[in-house]
Amino acid sequence: MFIVLALILGINRLTTLSLSNTRDEMRLIKSQYAAQNGARWFNTYCESNNKWDYRENLDIGVYDDNHIYIKSDPRATEPKHVMSYAISKGVTSRVHIYVRETENHSLEIVSIKPY
Repeated sequence: MFIVLALILGINRLTTLSLSNTRDEMRLIKSQYAAQNGARWFNTYCESNNKWDYRENLDIGVYDDNHIYIKSDPRATEPKHVMSYAISKGVTSRVHIYVRETENHSLEIVSIKPY
């Protein structure tokens, strides 16, 4: 009887850990998807010949419990490194974006790296 009880408790513990890991993974996937949506939004922002001074964050908004914003790297590099951040219930994901300014001071995306 003791062996059966130990087996039940062990299986219960494994099931609880598996459920917790699955929930964490789902939050991470949701956050990464939101960061990619932020990168798509920034791509459209750049294609519309918008300008940005890199000092303030571009706050995209809160969608489905995800706070999405674009933040510039403070280092001076060419092309400029910016990141799309998404925060979902304590889980942060980001997408790296490299941009450069054109002659008319609008932004042009060089590359997007989703990791």
